[in-house]
Amino acid sequence: MVTIQPFPDNRSDLRTLTMCGVGRAHAIAVLLAPRGGKRHQRLMLLSGSVLERYEVRSCPCLASQIRRSWRENGIAVERGGELVLQEDRRFNTPGLAACVATGASKNGWDYFRSDGQSLNDLWWQEPSPLFFYHPASRMPPPFTRPGEVIQVPPLRPGMIGEREWILAQTATSQVVRLELPRRKKRPRERAKDDTFLQCREGKAVVYTYTPERTAELVPHQEVLIPEGSEYSIEAIEDTLLLMRRFVPR
Repeated sequence: MVTIQPFPDNRSDLRTLTMCGVGRAHAIAVLLAPRGGKRHQRLMLLSGSVLERYEVRSCPCLASQIRRSWRENGIAVERGGELVLQEDRRFNTPGLAACVATGASKNGWDYFRSDGQSLNDLWWQEPSPLFFYHPASRMPPPFTRPGEVIQVPPLRPGMIGEREWILAQTATSQVVRLELPRRKKRPRERAKDDTFLQCREGKAVVYTYTPERTAELVPHQEVLIPEGSEYSIEAIEDTLLLMRRFVPR
């Protein structure tokens, strides 16, 4: 019997696999539904995973390219002498995930473990002790730990499209990174809670419609968008914004 379920509301309730004892790498992952054959079982590395900082000669070319792209785009950042994954990332095989995490040629079926047993051993047990999470459900972002330093890297050169993701959050607030390319205008939306919008790079215009106001933001400036206000954002230049939202309990 295979257990397939949506992601829980709290990450602490996830049934995870871990990979440790390989250099300084300590990766955390979950399996994604459906359960496939061993050559095509999908897996997701979770944000907060520690990756090996350096590669060895055995590292496959694709894994090396992924690691380089992650560094260049702020998906994996140096923190306290460790290379830390900032976003959840999906892989079509546990093997590629293991190679990216370790910077070497590794068998993910042997190195990902749960309760001291390898993924390979757990795979063949009946009834199956493995949990598979439905990829269409929403993965809850992790809560930020007290004292944790949050990295806010600059815009990458030659940005193409809009990007948005949560940098940090607690039970009552979120900090969201928003990247907008030049001349991009976001659709009109309603603020679900009080939101502070801060410009870190570039220039943007914030339009609020209830009441009707216009604010031009340049670096080191921010504006408050009250709960319930309708607003839109237009980037005059390639722009990096931080959104601070207060989430009611």
